[in-house]
Amino acid sequence: MRNVKIHSDNYVIPDPILAISCTYPPYRVAWEINRVLGVTLSQALDLQFNESASFKVFQNSKDDIGIIKLIENKTETGRLSTKYKNIDYFLIANGQEYRKVIRDFKIRLHRSQLIQGTFEISPDKLLAKAIMMMVV
Repeated sequence: MRNVKIHSDNYVIPDPILAISCTYPPYRVAWEINRVLGVTLSQALDLQFNESASFKVFQNSKDDIGIIKLIENKTETGRLSTKYKNIDYFLIANGQEYRKVIRDFKIRLHRSQLIQGTFEISPDKLLAKAIMMMVV
């Protein structure tokens, strides 16, 4: 699979972002999110943040809710956002309908036995530009 290289300062800021704490691998987390939320995340291009770290990305096709992306925060070679060391994944989206269902998503994911925790974080507190650039 090819990697996406980040090189632009133009990005869209979503509101809010769900931070997910879950020790399972990305494929399993994407499957669980699909099951719990009724979305269809599938693997997208990996995010190549620096020379040594590549992060898995899963996204849905644009639908009534918008585009939703699950982005891995931790790999064996590094972290996408060092500010959130205990966060394993970020669930971000672009779309007005997503903003209406974000709290429902948080509640439903919190009920999952695979996911240890979900937290809403404001995008202005997230320092990794790469995450913001991933929102279409």
